[in-house]
Amino acid sequence: MCINGYLRDQINDWCERNGNKPFVFSDVFGKENRNWGGTPLQQLYYRYGGVDGQFNIRAYRAAASKAGKLLRTVIDEMGGFDVHEGYRVQYKRRNGGERG
Repeated sequence: MCINGYLRDQINDWCERNGNKPFVFSDVFGKENRNWGGTPLQQLYYRYGGVDGQFNIRAYRAAASKAGKLLRTVIDEMGGFDVHEGYRVQYKRRNGGERG
């Protein structure tokens, strides 16, 4: 599965579980979901110098930054979301928002 398709599926799953609750990247892909092993996001970690079995904070931060930018692209393509810019970009599915 491509990264954008994976992001879209995860956003839809999160919205189905949480309704129209606003979210930021880390709500969906961080916290208890920060282990990207076995997901397409792991390839971003590798691209920025990450290695299996060894945590690399620079690779993790660079991969998370790129993933956040990809998330914004996917959200824009999906439509049906309000976007609030700030230190962390916040997204909220509009009432009646469509699955992308």
